[in-house]
Amino acid sequence: MLESSNTTTLLESKLIDDIQKIKKKINIKVFVNLQCPHCPKAVITAFKIALINKNIDVEIIQTNLYSNLSNKFKVNSVPRIFFNDKNDLLGAQPIELFIEKLKNI
Repeated sequence: MLESSNTTTLLESKLIDDIQKIKKKINIKVFVNLQCPHCPKAVITAFKIALINKNIDVEIIQTNLYSNLSNKFKVNSVPRIFFNDKNDLLGAQPIELFIEKLKNI
């Protein structure tokens, strides 16, 4: 199990194994808004995954500061998560959904 330094959130060994098995380079973009109560969960999930697998990097994009990117990706609600600029998730989804998206890239 992995325990983060600031929280008591634990990940099951199977989830860690699934994340570590990903061999492709993957970029996760998480579009957020500071007023959104669900965005922190999406950000934390993305960063947990990136901490476990060096092939995965994460960008957090504040929609009102980077409206050009928000428009390019047609972001109209947050959190909106893109994997390699394509496959996306909307909302603060469970880590299992993130992993499924990552495996299918």
